[in-house]
Amino acid sequence: MSIMLTKQGFEKINNELKKLIEVDRPIASQMLADTRPVGVVEDNPEYLQAIDNQDRLEKKIMDLRNIINDCVIFTKEMCKPNVVSFGATVKFVNCETDEIKEYTIVSMYESDINNGLISIQSPFIRSMYGTKIGEYFEFNDVEYLIIDINYSLLKD
Repeated sequence: MSIMLTKQGFEKINNELKKLIEVDRPIASQMLADTRPVGVVEDNPEYLQAIDNQDRLEKKIMDLRNIINDCVIFTKEMCKPNVVSFGATVKFVNCETDEIKEYTIVSMYESDINNGLISIQSPFIRSMYGTKIGEYFEFNDVEYLIIDINYSLLKD
């Protein structure tokens, strides 16, 4: 099954993979070599920690490679104009508090709520998915109104 990523998300994951391979992997290998025991392995906690660190690093590299290999990069042709869907930046208002918020819908691999990037798999987004400007949706007994939908993330 393909993983949908924005171009920015793909680049971020690709850059992270490159750093893990080119910077972190050599450091982990050197730590392993520096702590390699002469005697009994169990008597060397630094060596055991270096093995654990290298194992976690290799798993992360494998996971990122799998994401990159299985992804589809979201393009303008995939947009659903005026509908809340993947890649959309959605502005909405809480009908009880009049608080206005804006989120961009991305994959779980690139979500960062502090920067307004929210996963398409989040229950909140699933409750608004498919709505249009001027339509209401409900989440946790609170009603919200969609006031704008755009695909500004796709600007070149």
